Amino acid sequence: MKLELKYLIDDMNSQIKSDFHYLKSDKDEIYINGIKAKYSWKYTQRQQAFALNQVYEYGVRATSRILQIPRSTLQNWIRKYNINVPRYPDWMDMWRRKKLRMRRIFQGY
Repeated sequence: MKLELKYLIDDMNSQIKSDFHYLKSDKDEIYINGIKAKYSWKYTQRQQAFALNQVYEYGVRATSRILQIPRSTLQNWIRKYNINVPRYPDWMDMWRRKKLRMRRIFQGY
């Protein structure tokens, strides 16, 4: 069961990564948070916008791992475009509460 879930997650992450690399061919003008996205030598404007959308959903660390972008690059984009990103994604609060509850149950509290 755990291996199947791991393969599903790996497949989903590889799909997201391939979508990210597919955007390399597009050269449209894109505005992120009201600021025109710069075209860099390595990432297009669409790739920057896509990565920043993923940051909202998965967080900075997970996005850098999934898309294989340096975390510092994502953090620089976040600062450049004045984007407020929570320290961790919304789903993590629920996950943390469930983990603490299960820990209390198994420890007998």
